[in-house]
Amino acid sequence: MPVSRPDTEQLLQAVALGCLHSTRTSGPKCRPSQYRASPPAIATSVAVARVVFAAWTAACASRPTPVPPPSPPVPTNTLPVVGFVTVPKKTPPLPRIELASVLPTREPPWPLSELPSLQPHLDLAMAHDACTGELAKRHAGDTELLAYIGAWCRIHAGDRGAVDDLGRLARDARPDLARAARLDVVSLLADEESAGDALHHVDAIGLGGPPLFELLAGTYRALGSEQDAMVVAARFEHVVEVSPVIRCERTLAWSMLDAPNLLAAIDDAVLRGGPCATRAQIARCMLTEAADMIHLGSCTRGITDPDLADKLAVLHAASLWGHSPFVEVARMVDHHFQILGAEDLAVSALEQAVVQSGCDDVAATNVREVAQDILRAERYSGRSDDRLAPLATMTHERCIAFKRAR
Repeated sequence: MPVSRPDTEQLLQAVALGCLHSTRTSGPKCRPSQYRASPPAIATSVAVARVVFAAWTAACASRPTPVPPPSPPVPTNTLPVVGFVTVPKKTPPLPRIELASVLPTREPPWPLSELPSLQPHLDLAMAHDACTGELAKRHAGDTELLAYIGAWCRIHAGDRGAVDDLGRLARDARPDLARAARLDVVSLLADEESAGDALHHVDAIGLGGPPLFELLAGTYRALGSEQDAMVVAARFEHVVEVSPVIRCERTLAWSMLDAPNLLAAIDDAVLRGGPCATRAQIARCMLTEAADMIHLGSCTRGITDPDLADKLAVLHAASLWGHSPFVEVARMVDHHFQILGAEDLAVSALEQAVVQSGCDDVAATNVREVAQDILRAERYSGRSDDRLAPLATMTHERCIAFKRAR
């Protein structure tokens, strides 16, 4: 049956009598020997108890509800997102990898509208009698055209100095000739000269400037000279006064994976629409899904690119930089060295595996085996021999020495 609780007056009497109160009874519970006080004394004790009880109740009511102290901030072990990857603290920066090297290939490379050619870009200069004098007779009054044809006749004869004559036409001739001469100069220089020499050359003939620099960079890329392309791209990377379409194309063509605000720039391109937006959407999907190979593959479904599987593997490995064991990151890319940046990613990952290891025998063995695999890889370039030499012979003692040297 339900148990009733004592009312306040009963509690006061119990307190006044010094009785023990039990909430399991319907009232105060005292032994008979405890009732020895006279009624007036009881009344006085009850009055005193009532005052004490009232004071206690007021004190409790006025006491603010205790507020738990604020939880300390949850410590984080990551830095802000850099490019597309959140880099954990004390992790070295992601090696430089071009965004374009892991995206589906754009043909021809931006900003080209056609592939480079070592032939005149003005069709008339391709005539069979261009260098016989017959064509010159038919266009005797067109001094700019004759200068263009004459420059190409000298080039065909082995006089590379005539490139400077084409440069002057690219700067000063009428639009159709200037365009053809500009493409000629860029193609010839990219075929014959390194990026540094070509930049000096175009500056010397007065053609320097972001539009031509970008054309030169795209030509180097089309010719497979990616290192030269990126040297030239550095000359216009800070130029921002361009249209949204050009900004989108430049973001996809010349950005690095660790570029600050890379995803924000791609998002902006997607929102603005236009011919570049579809490719920007694919790039965004690839970057945001890079850590999951299944989802990453869905981003490029239906795209034809002979190197696509290798590109996805390198992008996936890059997304795990600092999140997976560095030895495993190196293993992920040691068969994909045809992708620019993959070799440096693998070697850098092995170096970090040593730095962050305890130099135990297992760690040394893992590093040694992967380094030897890299040296034997079919597409290994040989450019990292000096860096791989100590890794391929790693031991406990050499690991300690390697870490001290770093």
